[in-house]
Amino acid sequence: MKIALKRNYANRLFAAVLAFAFCAGACSKPDPGPEGGEPVVEGFSPQTGGGGSELTINGNHFGSSAGDVKVWVNNVEAKVAGVTPTRIYAIVPQNAGSGAVKVTVGGAEFSPSVPFTYTYTRNVYTFSGSGAAVSVDGSLRQASFNRPYWLTYDRKDNALFVLEEGRKVRRIKDGRVETVATLSGSVNNPRSITMSVSCDTLFIGNDNAGNNNNVTVAILTRNSGFAVQQDYVRSQNETRHVNFAGIHPTDGSLIFYCWPRKLYTWDKSENRIKLLYDFVGFPGINADFYASFCFSPDGRQLYLIAKYPYIGILKAGYDPATKSITGGFQKFAGTGSWGAVDGTGAQASFDQPAQATVDASGNLYIAEKFNHWVRQVSPDGKVVRYAGDGGAGNQGFLDGGAGSAKFNEPEGIAFDNEGNMYVADLRNSRIRIIKNE
Repeated sequence: MKIALKRNYANRLFAAVLAFAFCAGACSKPDPGPEGGEPVVEGFSPQTGGGGSELTINGNHFGSSAGDVKVWVNNVEAKVAGVTPTRIYAIVPQNAGSGAVKVTVGGAEFSPSVPFTYTYTRNVYTFSGSGAAVSVDGSLRQASFNRPYWLTYDRKDNALFVLEEGRKVRRIKDGRVETVATLSGSVNNPRSITMSVSCDTLFIGNDNAGNNNNVTVAILTRNSGFAVQQDYVRSQNETRHVNFAGIHPTDGSLIFYCWPRKLYTWDKSENRIKLLYDFVGFPGINADFYASFCFSPDGRQLYLIAKYPYIGILKAGYDPATKSITGGFQKFAGTGSWGAVDGTGAQASFDQPAQATVDASGNLYIAEKFNHWVRQVSPDGKVVRYAGDGGAGNQGFLDGGAGSAKFNEPEGIAFDNEGNMYVADLRNSRIRIIKNE
């Protein structure tokens, strides 16, 4: 009996020593990876796609646990949807952009040499507004707007300001809509709102109809929560019928366009207006016209958006150092009469173009009221439809792809800090957003 116990103990001891030796030998070797082999990435498909599309990474020895795998597209982490020994399935992140694909499996990292090309899809959504033409504060879904028609963006606070009928100034911030001011008294017919370069002052262009008891430009300031209206530029005979008051993007100069075909600038140091440009006698424009304007981001190009009765875009150089027009204005795009034709320069036609803005690449975007769409004008004057299935008589309300979405007399337009475009859709009483996803 004792001999049998001794033999059993010796056998167990031998097995333990053997197991330890095996473990030591195995632990001294490199990790073979999932499924008994080193991971290998052979490539991925498709090589082109948009946000939300599925990316398949081909190879071997990936295992079957999504927790062991990570994928990035252009340094943006993608969601891993599934893993098999030979496939990794990942979802391309929204707005990832074009760039390298990186994969990690366990401790191994792979970067295929072929980059992924991101393709954007342009979509139109309702950002806020019930469609009822009333002013109601609340969340984005609860709020309503009364025919909004001009926009400006507060880059300091990531807030969108809206000017609507009834002389109300609304603010959209942190997912809520609030009325910050109801304009009154000397501001009888506000045409536009524009944020200062410092984002501390909101300038209000007022069509004072030549009434010297009114103001040309009023202001709302951050110090008052944008709630207290103040006179800034008093009305004079020269500044009657203000269509738009805007700000130079680098030096902060206040400039306004008046119906009698003149651009003025405000000399704050001398407390007086100065004539910047006189369009009287401009070739091919024989009468007063409504207009607004915008600058290129560097402030060296000035675009005048003529709305009616002359309809088209004029362009001039601008010298920020001397604060003057250089070389005079030239016709840039449009026939001068209403129409809905894409093309370059004078081949294109518009129908009551309203507020405009320029992106970092120098492309001009215009909310076109009576064609019920948004147009894009390239730096060389090529005009194309950017969003909206519009054209004369083709107004409506529909969210969706940019080519099929519908607007009803859009007037206001503005970009946010992330490049999303907002549109004041006047007769739909909504704020729409256009995203490239």
